[in-house]
Amino acid sequence: MIIKTYKIDGKAVSALKKVIELPEAMVEGKWQINEFARNGYLFQSAVALGMKGDEYYLYIKGEEPFFKANEQKIKLEGVTELKGKEYDEIKSKFEAGEESVAAGVGAVFDF
Repeated sequence: MIIKTYKIDGKAVSALKKVIELPEAMVEGKWQINEFARNGYLFQSAVALGMKGDEYYLYIKGEEPFFKANEQKIKLEGVTELKGKEYDEIKSKFEAGEESVAAGVGAVFDF
């Protein structure tokens, strides 16, 4: 499993959302599939992640074939793949949020 995080400049948010939120539809007799929706991703503002700034962050967990087939679609101006310390920091923020949600859901069913 590969995990990648991206920083999205406030100006690039709209263009990126057009890619990752593309509705699946029949186009010229062929289904247009949204691989991002099917694979899953997390998209949050810096503020929602407890940081300052107007940028957004994208977290994607997937297999190598998914990234080979789809990563070019999100390599837009204003979208930067994170590496090193910044990658580790943002990845841990997303994963802490996922763990918090999972713990909350588990508590609902804990009798």
